[in-house]
Amino acid sequence: MPSRPFVPVRFQSRVTELGMFELWCHSSQSDRNWKLEFNARS
Repeated sequence: MPSRPFVPVRFQSRVTELGMFELWCHSSQSDRNWKLEFNARS
């Protein structure tokens, strides 16, 4: 399978009880998922 520069994804997000912003990227072409986290607290 050739490497592609972009992967189409669907986004799912939430803010946790600890103030972390979770962003999930779900591939539109496979079963792969990626979780990104950001600290949203001041």
